[in-house]
Formats: sequence, C-alpha cells, structure tokens
Amino acid sequence: MKYANKNQRNITYERLVILTLGILLLAFADVIVIEMIYKPFSIKYGIPFTDLEMPLPVLGGDGRILWWHVAFVPLGFVLFFIASIPRRDWRLTLGGSVLFVSGLEDIAYYIIQLKQVPVGLPWLDKSPPIAWTRFITGSEHVTRAGLFIATVTGIIFVGAILGLHKYWNRK
Repeated sequence: MKYANKNQRNITYERLVILTLGILLLAFADVIVIEMIYKPFSIKYGIPFTDLEMPLPVLGGDGRILWWHVAFVPLGFVLFFIASIPRRDWRLTLGGSVLFVSGLEDIAYYIIQLKQVPVGLPWLDKSPPIAWTRFITGSEHVTRAGLFIATVTGIIFVGAILGLHKYWNRK
C-alpha cells in the first residue's frame, strides 16, 4: 500500500493497533466471565449452564443467549466508539464493530486459552454476521471453517473501510 507520507502510514498502523487491542480486551473479558465465573459457578452450585441464559426473541424466538452477552455485545460497540473519539475517526467504530461481530473476538477467545476452536459452534447460529456461512459450508450449525470464513470476510471489509480515507480526504 502506497502512502502519501510517513504520518499517513503511522495513522494506519495506529488504527490497526487500536482495533487489535480492542478485540483482545473483549476476548480477555469474555474468557474471564465465561471461564472463571460462569462455568465454575455452574459447576459449584450444580446450576445447569442453560439456567444462565435468557430467551432471545429478536432473532427467531427459539434462541437463547447468556446473560453476560446481553451486556457484552453492547460493550463491544461502546468500546470501539470510545476508542474512536480521540481521533474523531468513525472508521475505528465501524471497523472494530465489524471485526467483533464477524468472529475475530471468538477466535481470540480460544487462542488466549491455547485451545482449538471447536469443530461445531451451534451457539453462533443466531449471529447473522457469522451464521450466513452455514450456506457455504452446507452444515446445520456454524462450523470452525464457517467462523474462519466470516472472520476473513470481516477483515477484508475492515481493510476496505480503513482504505477509504484515500478517497474521502481528497481536496
């Protein structure tokens, strides 16, 4: 990628660092709450994990979502919005949100724990930015391959978003 000057290149790297740190922060928060609070709590008190869920009537009515994710998803959007305020750069809000919902945070969740992404990910079936991959993989539920497809698609989309400054900042 050609840059008009060194400052423009630094701004692009800065955006990438902010997006990466935001995704890692969200993944760490998810690991802490799910692996260190929800799962131990469920085991210690013999509470089925499904009792820590709530109905999700918005997307089809039959889905369920963990209570934590009711707060977590908006937190992700707010995090990237706040990160964009000092730079006054809407691309950080949009780019971070796209990376978040397209599965990069899910992949980071497993990488942080040094675990493989499971082959089947049925809990992601109600996430439209990822669930569409079921049509490509031909499976009933979201798969590891589907998650990677959604994430790569999100990364490409964010690359386009970050590259738009060349055209919109022309005088």
